[in-house]
Amino acid sequence: MRKRTLLIAAVAGTLAALNLSSVASAAPTSQSLSTTLSPAKQSKKNFGGASLHAIIDTTFDNFATSQSPRQTVFTIDPNIKFTNGNVPVCPLNQIQGKFTAQAQASCPQSIVGNGSVQVNGGAIVGTVTIFAGGPNTMYVQTDIGPGATSLTIIGALGGRQLVFSNIPNTPGLVLSKFDVSF
Repeated sequence: MRKRTLLIAAVAGTLAALNLSSVASAAPTSQSLSTTLSPAKQSKKNFGGASLHAIIDTTFDNFATSQSPRQTVFTIDPNIKFTNGNVPVCPLNQIQGKFTAQAQASCPQSIVGNGSVQVNGGAIVGTVTIFAGGPNTMYVQTDIGPGATSLTIIGALGGRQLVFSNIPNTPGLVLSKFDVSF
């Protein structure tokens, strides 16, 4: 599979200003966000391509009674600009409800990232594929579990925030690790 990177604008600083906030009714005991931008330095005058690796790691006191966050919001550093460049847009109906291989075959030129996901502390694992959905949209398609459940989460970029707000409420099944590069 050809790996594509989402074009990200020049970075004057680091991603220390990238913040994560979640709205949840669960009882997390800890949450961390680790990010790596590569290359770390860019021209101050011209935008350049880069890749971002992000890991969200959450620990819960009891998975059986916890609930997933309904929304995740990333605040983007003002020195970063997301663009799809020449990556073609993948229509949502081409990937929604499909498993990884089918979704990737439907829009192979629109893949801008990939990674893995863990539910309930790694008891259930899955794959992640990120698709370009338009100038301000990305689709995070996942397959989770031994019986493979497919889910597409829509990310909307507005101003300085990337918001994922269609995360389903699945009591007892809680996202504990999200590790992607795009």
